[in-house]
Amino acid sequence: MKSKLVAISAISAAFASVFLIIGIYIPVIDVVMSLVASAFITLPLAAKSVKGSLLSFFVSIVISFFAGGTVASLYNLVFPSYVLFFGIYAVIDYAVTEKGKMPERVWYAVKLIWAVVAAYLLIVYYTLILGIPLDYTFSIFGKNYDFSNINGIFYIFLAVYGAAAVLVSALYFRAIKVFTDTAKRVFKINNK
Repeated sequence: MKSKLVAISAISAAFASVFLIIGIYIPVIDVVMSLVASAFITLPLAAKSVKGSLLSFFVSIVISFFAGGTVASLYNLVFPSYVLFFGIYAVIDYAVTEKGKMPERVWYAVKLIWAVVAAYLLIVYYTLILGIPLDYTFSIFGKNYDFSNINGIFYIFLAVYGAAAVLVSALYFRAIKVFTDTAKRVFKINNK
């Protein structure tokens, strides 16, 4: 890799780590910080470097895991969701759509399955491994709704999550495109 690309990858890893650590210590904004950190992972993709982006991803995981405190990292939503979904999602999407030859409809189906499997693995991680109970009681506009007595609520939750993931995915990749285009101008990257 060229020195400029190594520097961009290091900057990407540093910013991603900072935002992940902020998400670990401020639980209210944990998922938002995972999204922001994943945007910084795409900086090397502006230079069409999947290798640099993967390097940034793995370095940000290691730095945020140890700097955020190992116990705090494991019991927070930031670290597992970043590893399973947010961090690597844009990199794999770029590798498949720009470098690969997978049809678009097949890739959308794969992304939907990936989102549902990631949600399932997160639920298994928190409920079975860490022993945190899953609560289906939600407060909407000040009124509490209890969905725990509905048969199949777990599968309904996964279906709703999958549909929401497709919508968020479309918005997310539009934002990532704007972010990488801006990074190309800022870092003066010419992809000819």
